[in-house]
Amino acid sequence: MGNVEEQQVLLALLARQATLAIEIVSAPSTWNPNAAPVLLRAMADVHITLVWLLGDPKVRVPMYVSDGLGAIKLEIAHREEEIKRNPSAATDEHNSYTEYLKNWLESQRLEFLVEVNLGSWSGKNTRIMAEEAGCLDFYNYVFQPFSSAVHSYWSHVGRVNVEYCENPSHNFHFLPILPSLGPDTHWCMLAAKYLRKTLSAFDDALQLGELPCESFIVVVDAFSERTESDEGETS
Repeated sequence: MGNVEEQQVLLALLARQATLAIEIVSAPSTWNPNAAPVLLRAMADVHITLVWLLGDPKVRVPMYVSDGLGAIKLEIAHREEEIKRNPSAATDEHNSYTEYLKNWLESQRLEFLVEVNLGSWSGKNTRIMAEEAGCLDFYNYVFQPFSSAVHSYWSHVGRVNVEYCENPSHNFHFLPILPSLGPDTHWCMLAAKYLRKTLSAFDDALQLGELPCESFIVVVDAFSERTESDEGETS
């Protein structure tokens, strides 16, 4: 990797991907078609961003960082504007958090040097980034479908949060439901698979050798051991 900024950003994104995978694996309540796609979509976003940054880190990493700092500067401005409109909102918690944001921002760049970008940080949409990063299939089969869960599109809500009315006189219209969804290890396996994919892309970009132990294999082995244990207890 190149300079310190490039190293810390790329490694932080790897840590982000691992954190998301760990949180999914650690929470069986998320292993369902309602919650899992939201977290897996975040993992897809991390993967596409990281692989795209690796394509030209010297140019792209500063763009990524500048956009993040600009987002914090904008949040600070919104918070300060809220206090002007409504002084009673200036609670200790509000002031403390705003001060924390200012300190975090200033620790990296003087605030007056930070530009606020209201558009895409890369100047491209995610599909173009994925295409340039050579992972358009991943965008088509993972990022795009799971986006429907993140944004609550009808393509998701209409399959998870409704059911047909059983009264034929009502023309089988939809009724809203709160589904009871049990855990399915399929979703957990996807988290491990995406983490492996991201680590492999990172290894390929840096021309590293294969990892001695892949995350995907660790998860598969763990489930195999759990299954064998459950079978032993019930036999």
